[in-house]
Amino acid sequence: AGRTVFILRQLCSSLAEAHARNEKYTPTDEEAPYVEAFIKGFIEKHHPKFHPDYIEYRVYSEEHQYGGTMDVSCRIDDDVWLIDYKTSTHSGGDLEGFLESEKARYRDQLERYRAALALTEDRPIRTALYFPLLDRLVTLDDPDGTASA
Repeated sequence: AGRTVFILRQLCSSLAEAHARNEKYTPTDEEAPYVEAFIKGFIEKHHPKFHPDYIEYRVYSEEHQYGGTMDVSCRIDDDVWLIDYKTSTHSGGDLEGFLESEKARYRDQLERYRAALALTEDRPIRTALYFPLLDRLVTLDDPDGTASA
């Protein structure tokens, strides 16, 4: 499981960067199923526009005394999205309950990232968690909160 988590975290960032640069990413045999899932489950469904400078982007807010590394910021339609990759998986029932608990767990972190990014971004910023193993994009600032990826 640990190797899969490492592969997914690196792979999501590498794919976003390749997409931003209009470059082809050639996966290893081990990466291939994850690449296909990311392309079909995220890129083809949401058509994000990535900027290479906002992938694995270090943010800092002196006001909030917080620093960290956000996974990716991109544009989807006319909105700016700040997306944090989560390599968690879930077995058993109550997937929606699990996703709600993950939203609560990471809400403060994403709000801090949003505040730091807002220092350089004048458009509204939406926040979401992306679970590549679950094929789910979970928004934190929508009334219903969850969208299938």
